[in-house]
Amino acid sequence: MNEIITKIIESEDSHIYQGEFIKNVEFIEDFNEKDGNIEISIINFPLVVALTQECDSTQDYKNRLKEYQKRKETEGREGVERNPYLLSIMVAPVYLLDDIKAGKHLEHLGISCRTISSNEIKKIKQNADARYHYMKIEVLSGKYIEYIVDFKQYFTVNVDKILQHKRNKENIQFVLGDLFKESLSQRFSNYLSRIGLPETEIKEEE
Repeated sequence: MNEIITKIIESEDSHIYQGEFIKNVEFIEDFNEKDGNIEISIINFPLVVALTQECDSTQDYKNRLKEYQKRKETEGREGVERNPYLLSIMVAPVYLLDDIKAGKHLEHLGISCRTISSNEIKKIKQNADARYHYMKIEVLSGKYIEYIVDFKQYFTVNVDKILQHKRNKENIQFVLGDLFKESLSQRFSNYLSRIGLPETEIKEEE
């Protein structure tokens, strides 16, 4: 069976695409007040992929442009209508397959993970493991990188923050082609809709 190569396109517009790969995205893990100071714990993920439906993120961006123009015309005298806005964009971290295989993908968090067996890797590459989404992407002519999306570690990022983050073009990687972003979305939906059945104890008859 021929190997499937995930197709990508360049990111051009300012809104967030579904299936867009964005670099260096921060997640606020925790915050505490100590001696009058606010301590914030931040995790920086080297690479994430946007999971929010593109129709929602596109409409949100249009709503923000309309509100900006409205405030500009009225010199900011009217309040901001927040009801049509998204509060956040859902993303999931993306790791290199080799790093996951070697258990090094969470080294940036100071976490050591077990190595993954060749049988487990084979299952992941076949997208037979619900937690992971495998992609092989041609980043340059003849040069491929194998990526893994970890659905279990999904989180949300403030929309204003990630839009501002995207204005720095260095933070933008690429966007998945339409069929491949649909595959990503469908598999993520399937992961969230899993039904966990309780374990039952079977008593042996005396």
